[in-house]
Amino acid sequence: MTIEEATAKIDKEAEELGGQYAQLIASHIIEHELISAENAERVKDKTLKACVEQVKSKAKKQAQGNVAVVEDATVWSWVRDFYGFQDAASSKIVDLFDLL
Repeated sequence: MTIEEATAKIDKEAEELGGQYAQLIASHIIEHELISAENAERVKDKTLKACVEQVKSKAKKQAQGNVAVVEDATVWSWVRDFYGFQDAASSKIVDLFDLL
C-alpha cells in the first residue's frame, strides 16, 4: 500500500465514522505517521474505527470517575502502538554524501 493509498483509506474511514476524535486521530496519522512505505503498509489490515475504540478503552481505564485526562503524547503513542508505526527517528537516515 502506498502512502497515498493509506492516506485515502484513513480519510475515508474518518469521514464514515464522523466525530471529533476520529477526525483528530486521522489527521495525526496522515500528517505525522504516514512517513514511509512501511508505515503506510501497516494501515492496510487495521481500521481507524478499531484504533479509536482502543484509544477510548485505554482512556477509560485511566479515568477517575467519569473524567479521563490523557496527554496528547500518550494518545499518539497508543495510535502508533495500535498500527505498529515506526517512529521517524527509527527510520534509516541517508547521508547525501553516501550517495556521491
